[in-house]
Amino acid sequence: MGNNSNNLWDVNNKTHYFSSQEQFPVRLSFVIIQKQFENKLMAITYCDNLPIGDPLTDNAYFPDGYRFHDVFHISYMAILGWSPVLRKQLNRKRKSHPKIDEVEDGGRATAIEEGISALIFSYAKKCNFFEGSRTIAPELIQTLKYMTNHLEVAEKTAQQWEMAILKGYEVWRLLMQHGQGEIRVDLEKSTLTFQTFSDNHGDREASGMRNTNMKVYNPLTISNSLDFS
Repeated sequence: MGNNSNNLWDVNNKTHYFSSQEQFPVRLSFVIIQKQFENKLMAITYCDNLPIGDPLTDNAYFPDGYRFHDVFHISYMAILGWSPVLRKQLNRKRKSHPKIDEVEDGGRATAIEEGISALIFSYAKKCNFFEGSRTIAPELIQTLKYMTNHLEVAEKTAQQWEMAILKGYEVWRLLMQHGQGEIRVDLEKSTLTFQTFSDNHGDREASGMRNTNMKVYNPLTISNSLDFS
């Protein structure tokens, strides 16, 4: 099953076909901006001009950048073709198949994905947030596979998980550096592209998000290769 082949599902030797409304789009664009609110830094994620999910703070005693963790869900979707969190936020849950909606797109799967994000982040803190890393510790990958061994993402390899993590953290580090940016996803090519934009557009409201003349500079494309040299 490829990244965007979620139009079918084999369960108990049965094949179910999903409409385009229940699939992730092949290409998506997300904008993440940062705002100050009551002495807290808050990240807001937009897709197609609309905010998705809730505004996020670090939920920590000391700032650590977890407010940008939506980028990890975006990376899981782009590289693994999997993100129960984004299925809910993008209204792409597979309700035409109640069991799949319950198991794959439901609350438990969502909690597992959020737990994975938090677990990796705690590990990443000890590894300089994977800057300069080309591999992820096998024991961490094995833990993730244990956590998801009953879900569709169980078929993904350790290498695919490794790629999803490293790419997600490369974009996260860029967000930490710039404070905001646009993330373009191509599920067909398994790529993320990060672009910064000028600060004077940082306070755009969702209704004007795509109608402004966004000044884009320094495009940074993260390729399918793990060669970060």
